[in-house]
This record gives sequence, C-alpha cells and structure tokens, in this order.
Amino acid sequence: MKRGIDIKGQVAVFVIVAILIVGVGGSIGYIVKVKNDVKLNEEFFSQGEVKVQVDNIESAVLDCLEGAGVRGLEIIGLQGGYYNKPLKSFDLDEGFVPYYYDKGEFLMPSREEIVMELENYVSDKFGDCVEGLEFEGFDLSLGKGEVDVVIGDNAVLFEVDKSVKIEKEGKKIFFDLEKHGLSVESALSDILDVAEYIIDSHKENVEMYCISCVGKMADERDVYVQRTLLSDNRVFIVIGENRTSEDVYLFNFINRYSGDEVDNFGLNKEVLPRKPVALGEL
Repeated sequence: MKRGIDIKGQVAVFVIVAILIVGVGGSIGYIVKVKNDVKLNEEFFSQGEVKVQVDNIESAVLDCLEGAGVRGLEIIGLQGGYYNKPLKSFDLDEGFVPYYYDKGEFLMPSREEIVMELENYVSDKFGDCVEGLEFEGFDLSLGKGEVDVVIGDNAVLFEVDKSVKIEKEGKKIFFDLEKHGLSVESALSDILDVAEYIIDSHKENVEMYCISCVGKMADERDVYVQRTLLSDNRVFIVIGENRTSEDVYLFNFINRYSGDEVDNFGLNKEVLPRKPVALGEL
C-alpha cells in the first residue's frame, strides 16, 4: 500500500516557519530602531546649550529631593513621627502634636510607621516640586516608583526608585534618580531611643518613671529633653539636638496622665539650647 505525501502538513510547517522568520526579523528591526532612537536622543541632549539646560533641570530635580527630605525630617520631628494626622493628637495653628501615652493607652508609632510617614511625605512633596518645575522648551514628567527611607545611626537615607522624563522637540531622555540617593545628617535615631525609653518605662510603672535615667540616656546621645506641664494633666515633651546642624532639631509629643503621678516628674527643669519651644494654645 502506497503512502501519500502529507501536503497540508508540509504547508502548515512552512507557514509557521515563515511566520517565525518574519516575527524574529520584525523584533530585530524594532530593537535596532529603539537603539538608534536612544542614540539620537542622547546625542541631541548632550550638545551645546541643550546639555547646559539638561544639567540645570537635573540639578533642580535633585534640589527638589533635598528640599523634600530636609523638610520631611523637620515635619516628622515637629509632629512626633507623623505626616498624616493620627486619631489622638492636639491641633496647633500649623500642624499637630500627637499623644504617645494617654492615661494607660500607648500610642507611640513604631520606627517602621515613622519611616512610612516620612516616605509618604517625601513622595508627595518631591512629586509636587518636580511637577512645578518649568524650563522653556522642555516638558518634564515624573514616573512611578517608590521612595525608601532608612533611619541610620547618624543620618537618614533617602532612595528614590523613579525617573524623570525630559522631552524637547520630540526627543526624550530619562534622568534616573535611583543613582542619586540623598543622605541627611540626623540624630533622629538617638532621639527615638530616648522617646522609646520614656514610653516603655510607663509600661512597667508610670509612677516610677526614672527621670535621672532619661537624663543619662540623653547625655550619652548628646540630645536634650524638656518637659512642660500643661492643662488637663498633660506633659508636653520635646527632645532636641543641635549637633547635626546650626539649627536646633525638635521632636515633639504629648503624654496625658491621671493626675498624681505628674508631681514626681521634675518638670520644667531642662531647657533646650538656643531655641525656645512654642506651645501656642496648648
């Protein structure tokens, strides 16, 4: 019995092979085009006055990052580790001060939560700053990505996994911020050590709060502690330092007590250097 030739099968194989060849050829052509476009874009933005303008844009973007990071640290300090207002806090004319202890309730945010608040602040304010930049003839847009913050021993580190697209006359390049992290000298970690000690000591016995222990810890970390008695058995606590910059850095929070225990706290004795604490209408 003679076997026939499977013409349909062979044709199908040839069609598939042809499709693959065309597809591979098209992909290679696309890759070559993309590479050529990238090269042309880089050449356009690296010449003469255009390069000077691009350098100015990149410098302005980095200024936005530095401004957001430095201001974010300041806000996080003044608002006790928060960017967004927590459930229990005291409102001021500009901002708020959170409660860390409220008659047996422990409310201090963890370091992870403080990092997240700082990341959210920098992400928002950095984005606003970049979107507000204007350079004649250029269009800027900030891509999506994350802001990562690390509270180190002597500095706070900011890493931005984003890029800024710079466009002019139909050509574009990307300024990759992942290669341009920000490090801000800061004693925030030492300040948080003291704040955590104060709150943790209340978990053992709030009436046996060790004032001298706090003072010793503050001295070891070269920070300052001020406690001020307010109305309604509230104590306004400020931890500050002025060794990382010319200006005093302040970290604020409030503890509210039942009444009798505040007599043992030795209030209003320590004073921050060079800058008074504004209590407003507290």
